Amino acid sequence: MKDIFPHKHLAIVIIIIVASVFLLSKCVQSKQEEKKIIKNLKGQEYAGTESCRNCHQAIYDSFSATRHHHESEPASEENIKGSFSKNKNILYLDSSRKVIMEKRAGGLYQVAYINGKEERAERFDITIGTGKHGQTYLYWNYYNELYQLPMSYSANTDYWGNSPGYPNDKISFDRLIEARCLECHTTFAKQDLYFGFDRNQIIYGIDCERCHGPAANHVEFHTAHTGEKQGKFIINPASQSREISLDVCAVCHSGIMQSKTNAFSFMPGDTLSRHFYKNPKAIDSVTLDVHANQYGLLTASKCFRMSATMTCNSCHNTHVKENGNLTAYAQKCMNCHNQSNHTFCTLQPTQGFSLEANCINCHMPVKNSKNIIMSSLPELVRTHRIGIYPEATKKWRPLTN
Repeated sequence: MKDIFPHKHLAIVIIIIVASVFLLSKCVQSKQEEKKIIKNLKGQEYAGTESCRNCHQAIYDSFSATRHHHESEPASEENIKGSFSKNKNILYLDSSRKVIMEKRAGGLYQVAYINGKEERAERFDITIGTGKHGQTYLYWNYYNELYQLPMSYSANTDYWGNSPGYPNDKISFDRLIEARCLECHTTFAKQDLYFGFDRNQIIYGIDCERCHGPAANHVEFHTAHTGEKQGKFIINPASQSREISLDVCAVCHSGIMQSKTNAFSFMPGDTLSRHFYKNPKAIDSVTLDVHANQYGLLTASKCFRMSATMTCNSCHNTHVKENGNLTAYAQKCMNCHNQSNHTFCTLQPTQGFSLEANCINCHMPVKNSKNIIMSSLPELVRTHRIGIYPEATKKWRPLTN
């Protein structure tokens, strides 16, 4: 009998090839979708901090432990500092109103109750802060807008408290988070036409590209030119002028500034004054808080004014977790203030008191915040105005007989 499909084997092969190409294209498309492409307002593409690991392993590993890296993150049971344990997860505003931190099927929630009846529940979606001083939390609404949850974590009390600035007699879920807020708590967040954000276009934490600029071109170039030792298409603040280097820190550590341009317009290597009106409260220690003008306080210090090279990085190594190591900071003070330069502390050491270990406690003391107050207890913040504080010295240095 004559074969009515003389080329059936060829047809089968063609079908297999077409199917294979289709499946392969789907796989490639899936991989491309996995790699989110995020660009800043100038169209410069971010590479993602993970891409830094290949060439900068040691710096990547040490930086991953810093507070900057964990400044903002998707909320999880592991990174929320406040407790969800029974009797440790309730904040009573009065006899009729309370907020309970609850684990539910859809995640972790702050739930408001009035007279025992549930009034509102919103989920922990984003953590802000690592918890050294405290930690606050954001939630997404239906329109991709971000709002602050009413309860925050206070390190002073190791407990829950009203979010800073919230009334003690009201449970509020209505504080809108604007792009300027995220500008200091994330590396980048793409804003929509109104007040919302693209949830897939956020780079959490203050990461490598926040201080060095979008690095996709840098990574692409050095992947292709492995022998090139000079960094291309990247900003190194340490090699910039003093002003440019300071501005990288000052964009977030100058307190509340009035913007001239859209949020996230300022990039490393740029001049801050092109984008902001500088905070006039340069040396305002009275209202010192975590949003205070640390840049202004530093630049008002005699140490800074007498130096031609001092910057934030003179004392801070942003690649290393060094917060709380006052001895390490004191050693940096003594790079300039030492016996051979005749600029060492004029006080005499006393028993049990080391001058070398107390530079920071005496000359940059911890003060009560006037703005950040939770549960009627102010947060403690270290001033960045280097100076002589007699009361602080009395506190730390025992009186001689």
